[in-house]
Amino acid sequence: MAKKGCEDLPDDCWELIFNKLHQRHHSLLESPSLSCKRFLSLTNALRTHLTIVDPRVHPVSTLLNRFPNLNSIDLSCSQDRDTFDQCSFTPHLTLEPLDLQRMTIEVAAANLNLDSLSFSGTQLHLESFRILGSRMKNLKVLMCSELRTLRDLELLAIADSMPCLEDLDISYPSLRHVFAENSIDRVMALDFVGIL
Repeated sequence: MAKKGCEDLPDDCWELIFNKLHQRHHSLLESPSLSCKRFLSLTNALRTHLTIVDPRVHPVSTLLNRFPNLNSIDLSCSQDRDTFDQCSFTPHLTLEPLDLQRMTIEVAAANLNLDSLSFSGTQLHLESFRILGSRMKNLKVLMCSELRTLRDLELLAIADSMPCLEDLDISYPSLRHVFAENSIDRVMALDFVGIL
């Protein structure tokens, strides 16, 4: 009888095995993904959420291409210098506004069907919201809490360019700004399920 190895199992079986591991904890996929290219491809397809700690370490576009089934991205990484992530002990680094603009363009250009996107604690320019809205028409959740600046123009750009948005978090802006009443009314007219 011929010896049978892992090559004989179809990808569907491996996907079921890796999915069970992924349900327990995503870190359990690290060892199998390092064993061969086939397993790397299968485990990459299981990842649906990505948190980018520092986009200068690895190009964001490479990460977005690596994980084709992403539906949620957290870019809330760019906090204050020398602060540490509670989960990873990795120091957060402050991104320049142009870095964040570049990263936003890369996320928008990736043509992912994202449901959720988080920019909490960062600084986005008006153009970033317009770029995202032009490419991500199906975005349902946008987390923008603790933004350093969020003016009426940005709020109107969100309202005009993201028609499917159901949940918008604009809580705790770093720089207190009073929104004009007509911009809040315009956003509320979009019939969001929730605005935090």
